[in-house]
Amino acid sequence: MRVLEFNRNTPCVVPIPYYVGGGIEENLLSFLVARNAYPEQIKSELKDVGASRLDDIAGHISFLINIFEQEGISYLEATYETLSQVIKSLYEDEEWKGSSLIIYAGSWRLFYTYLTKINVSHNMIMPKKLKVSSKVRKDDQFLSHAAGSINYYDNDRETMVPTEYLIFTDDYREKVISMDQWFELYSYLYDEDPVYAIMAATMLQTFLRIGGVFQFPMAPTKQNPKWKRYAQLKQGSKSFQELNYIKKGQRRAKCLVHLCTMELIESEYMKPFYKERRSLYESKYVKSKHARNKVRTVKDKFLWLNKNGTPVSKKELQAVFIKASEALGFDVTAHSMRHTGATQLLWLYSEQHKVTLDVKQSSSIHVWLKKQLGHASIETTEHYIRTVNRLESEDVIAEMLPTALPASIEKMNLPDEYLVIMKRAIKQNEVFFRGIDYDEAA
Repeated sequence: MRVLEFNRNTPCVVPIPYYVGGGIEENLLSFLVARNAYPEQIKSELKDVGASRLDDIAGHISFLINIFEQEGISYLEATYETLSQVIKSLYEDEEWKGSSLIIYAGSWRLFYTYLTKINVSHNMIMPKKLKVSSKVRKDDQFLSHAAGSINYYDNDRETMVPTEYLIFTDDYREKVISMDQWFELYSYLYDEDPVYAIMAATMLQTFLRIGGVFQFPMAPTKQNPKWKRYAQLKQGSKSFQELNYIKKGQRRAKCLVHLCTMELIESEYMKPFYKERRSLYESKYVKSKHARNKVRTVKDKFLWLNKNGTPVSKKELQAVFIKASEALGFDVTAHSMRHTGATQLLWLYSEQHKVTLDVKQSSSIHVWLKKQLGHASIETTEHYIRTVNRLESEDVIAEMLPTALPASIEKMNLPDEYLVIMKRAIKQNEVFFRGIDYDEAA
């Protein structure tokens, strides 16, 4: 599997796209040069863009190319049917906003339009944009001098993103699960394969998206050269370490990983399961056709291996969440872990600092929350503030909190061996949510 990255350490404004291991992505480079210096070659009405916007566009396109590569498909061979499945998965499984999808889709459309113009053969036949006629009454305009008259203007609507994906929401209540539901989910995932439960707990405690948790390292890497295993971190002076990862749009981001999260991974997954799974990976998996197609060898160090020794995939993890939702009777996705953990932490932050959460204070709250969530938009912070406010007003916030853990676990009819595992995980969860030093972490 090839991975596309960028060399931004050049005097040129244009980021240079290259495949790790060698090879410039010439079509994308040609597009970025045209978008920067000759936008009219792509589309007559295109305006110039600055370096930051060009970087965003480059990230949008490389993101799609890398998704196709993960599936073993060249972006020149990919069809619109494949792209539709990508958009659906980003919305349903990774819970991207419709507005974000439209921005990305715009970059993808422009790239393939350019490929057609320069006679590069590809299979991506996208539906045309829809002309939408909107009206604006001039008496609604502040500087109107002709009150009562109506102006009409045409707008192009991106048809690759279904209209139902654009429904407005200003909180995450529907995507936050209670602690009782978390226990049920953890137990179900553990029964399917302990690796799924540990990955879910890691996302709950780090707020990583599904793409981020798959970048969790086992040992120091080029991206995380100072990474420490649990025993090493425990000996240090800090109770957390920074994880460098690539978020959506190929942007670099960081989040804090607490000592108790490292302990959970070590004690509940690495020690009891990893050695055997690694042995299966080396003796069986790397000899399989799937491994050859993915260009995987014994040199690759995957942290998350399933019971067959196969590296866990996004599709696999998403599928087990779908099965869990059907079996447990409530909707839950991998992204629910991020929303649930962030909501808990924000509420506890307000309790410990005696702060009344209000969107008017969003700028100060945003300063520390954005680092862990890896988002730049203050609007997202405001969504979490509203989530906490509304859950409090509905008197259900207590059900969402780690303080509910010890009482709730006793309600579950778990086998003794699961009960022991769950109680250890609960203790670590409580330590995490109660033990964060916000000032130190900021």
